[in-house]
Amino acid sequence: MFRKFFQRFRNIFDLTRAEQRGFFVLLGGLLLLVFVRVSINWLPTQTINIQIDKDPKINTFLIEQKRLDDSVQMERGNRNASYTSNYNYFSSFQLTPFDFNADTMKVADWEKMGFSEKQSTQIYNYLAKSGGLRKKEDLKKIYCINEENYTVLEPYIHLSSNVSASVSTNYRERTTAIATQKVELNTADSLDLLKIPGIGSKTAAKIIEYRAQLGGFYDVTQLREIYIIDSARFAQISPYLRADKQHIETININTASTKELSKHPYIDTYLAKSIYVHRQKTGNYTSVEQIKKAAMLYEDLYQKIAPYLSVE
Repeated sequence: MFRKFFQRFRNIFDLTRAEQRGFFVLLGGLLLLVFVRVSINWLPTQTINIQIDKDPKINTFLIEQKRLDDSVQMERGNRNASYTSNYNYFSSFQLTPFDFNADTMKVADWEKMGFSEKQSTQIYNYLAKSGGLRKKEDLKKIYCINEENYTVLEPYIHLSSNVSASVSTNYRERTTAIATQKVELNTADSLDLLKIPGIGSKTAAKIIEYRAQLGGFYDVTQLREIYIIDSARFAQISPYLRADKQHIETININTASTKELSKHPYIDTYLAKSIYVHRQKTGNYTSVEQIKKAAMLYEDLYQKIAPYLSVE
């Protein structure tokens, strides 16, 4: 019985001489790895004991190095936490700016604008030590004022050389005139937009850039789609603006390709293909409203894109 079992076991591993040699080499390697892994746990751990009474200088040096290493790690962790905290704070609070001369502002004035007591103190101390602002951009040098804060504040800043009763009067007259006339969004250039309180150079550039992508604005509320204009900023600038639909550039859905349609911010690739394929199957559109059947559009999206489409 034992002989039969041995014969079957031998048949299963019926290998050539080369295969047998390879098998034993592999087996030996695996056994060696197992031995090394098990032996590591049995090896004695070498420790270094410093005799304080014999060599106190070395002991003092090692203790100091450990303390420094711990302090560096702690400082690094605190710094990362501080950066995260500051970033989240900068992104969360909103300013309520008003015309101001930074050189005459007190801590309480900065607090009224929306800064915390600590930030207001930092701003006041910086301006007091630096001798005031020489140009508007100097305000960005203050640690607690980031780029976003400066963009909001920039239109309201007056430098000492420009602050006078006549300037303040002229500024009020200018803003009153703008509010009465209102700036038309689709024909305004950067200079026109910069006259509006609450719009700086960066915001003006973003408005013109987005206007080019859309083909024009049919409603002032579309400015809220620009990431740099939050609800507070929109509330400041909207009374001075209007949008005329007559200046909107439209896309002819009977001649436009899928690529041309999908360039518009409101039209994704799926909608562009649906409009194009339906035209290929049924012929040219006779009205813009027919795209509802082509792409199964819901009413809100149709109302949003319809002003930018035409059939001729």
